[in-house]
Amino acid sequence: MIVASRQTLLANLMQQASAAILLLVLPNLLDKFAYAQIVFVGVLLSFMALSDLGLSLVYGRLVPPLIAAGDDTIVRRWDASVQAFGLVSSCIFSTLVAFIYWLKYGHPEHAALLLFVPVGLYWASFHVSRLSVKADFTEYRRVIGVRSLTSLLALPMLMSLGLLGWFISQIVSVLLVLAYIGRRLVEPFARVDWGLVRRHVPEGLLLCAITAAWLQLLNFGRLYASVCYEAESLAGYGVAGGASQSLSTMLVSAFLPVTVSMLGCFGRGDKEAFNYMGKVLAESIWWVLIGTLVVIEMAPHVFGLIFPTYRFDAWMLFALLLGVVFYPFMILYGNCLIGKQRGGLYLSLILANFGVSAIAALLIDRFSQGFGAAWGQLIGLMCFAWGLHGVTRYLIAETAREIWVRMGRRLVGVTLLVMMYACLRLGWV
Repeated sequence: MIVASRQTLLANLMQQASAAILLLVLPNLLDKFAYAQIVFVGVLLSFMALSDLGLSLVYGRLVPPLIAAGDDTIVRRWDASVQAFGLVSSCIFSTLVAFIYWLKYGHPEHAALLLFVPVGLYWASFHVSRLSVKADFTEYRRVIGVRSLTSLLALPMLMSLGLLGWFISQIVSVLLVLAYIGRRLVEPFARVDWGLVRRHVPEGLLLCAITAAWLQLLNFGRLYASVCYEAESLAGYGVAGGASQSLSTMLVSAFLPVTVSMLGCFGRGDKEAFNYMGKVLAESIWWVLIGTLVVIEMAPHVFGLIFPTYRFDAWMLFALLLGVVFYPFMILYGNCLIGKQRGGLYLSLILANFGVSAIAALLIDRFSQGFGAAWGQLIGLMCFAWGLHGVTRYLIAETAREIWVRMGRRLVGVTLLVMMYACLRLGWV
């Protein structure tokens, strides 16, 4: 277990390091209109969970017990069915992504290159899923490492060919990863069990909808900006949102072992799971709050120094980053609903608060154009944390009401501190 955690941690560190390098360099190499296109492509690719209708997510949940039971025949059937179906459906997804990009920016050569990227990404990511369910975390780390290193090819190719070089580098990066994987890519190819696919598509659709909606709620500011704002504002949100996403990714990764342990606790009883959740929340939430506030205070000065051609408003950075404070509540409460198999309710809450973010953003933009995306994201995340607390306490917390009372008090305390901090920063008190 310790070795596996070390390998996944190293893989995540390599991903974050390469993403940080690209975030620091790309905005300074490109003009804002060109960088806005990269941000927009990133928004489109953030819907990759939809590319195979969620079958790979079902695969990751159901196949590990089959491997543990030694049922190799059914595992091979899963491998063949999910990969073949996913490759076909990802071709459709790729076409849609390229078409949307072409409609917005009108560059047919870039759109043509983009046609091949999601398919290659899916093929490589499914191989990573196979390694994960087989607990081959050493190879998992190597593939992620190759992907992270090859992504840096964007820098020399962009410097020599401009924005076209960035699009070419995406294909080259994917091809190099596929070349590294080699013959193992074709191991799953066999007859597809369409009955298996039909049986699990409904579950897959629910899981991929939850995944896609969750990611878009966490990064609402970037999504809203890509739809409603001009290139200059979108580029700024791309940089600031990238920093916020890196912070949130590290936090989610830190909570990954916790969520796995928590889901395991549900097998031994609700009260044990809730006790574990309350303990984790008590030990982590104040550190997350302090760390986030430190980052918020430093962000305007650091961003202004690193990205001299960009103008970052302190209130926009403030709103984008402050929502991270509510992540521990969202992660732990969300896993309660998943552990109790309330996926449909969880998705409904995400979509409802996505609507809250959108309404808030539209209203704020009527009075202060360009701020709606950031503040809409913060308001949506705050409401989402409270909605999760209310629903989970009402539906599933009867066996441990005193634990939920304590967690509710912590949520009240964090919310009041956030509101007081916001008032102080805005000069209202």
